[in-house]
Amino acid sequence: KQWYQRRVRGYQHKVIFVTGLLMFVGAAEIWLEAIIIDTLACHWNLTLLQKSFTPAVVYFFCALGCTTVGHLADKFGRHRVLLLNSYMILISGILSAAAFNYISFLVCRSLTGFCIGGGYVCSIVYAQEVMPSHHRSWNALSNMIGRRATLFLSIYIRIMKTGILHWKSFLP
Repeated sequence: KQWYQRRVRGYQHKVIFVTGLLMFVGAAEIWLEAIIIDTLACHWNLTLLQKSFTPAVVYFFCALGCTTVGHLADKFGRHRVLLLNSYMILISGILSAAAFNYISFLVCRSLTGFCIGGGYVCSIVYAQEVMPSHHRSWNALSNMIGRRATLFLSIYIRIMKTGILHWKSFLP
């Protein structure tokens, strides 16, 4: 019995690590976009409307992914959908880096937003299902701390890139 409890506990720690990592990567994908959009605007001669439209599209698809992937996870299983979502975040992130114009970048970022939205829902619910009841609050706390740490890291990177700390520097 102790061997089984240690094995289950080890699996639960792996789930906490993987779901926390997924939250970190998802938040990094979203927040680092605000940093690179200025560089892309110079490289592709984007208008102010195009710069502002990009995060709106990503957040729209993120919300769409939350609702759609939740239903898929109920139908096919959270573990399978979470794995598929993780692979899709990786693939769409690589495709976003290889985008050759604004339209391809927008399509890739839309797919990334969709997968990140679904990944949030699946990772939080899956981790809460696997954890025993007395560890669920710590698991939720670690997921949210990972997401907030990414936010502060991206703010620090933005400050280092621009060299200034002003509220307008955080606008895309």
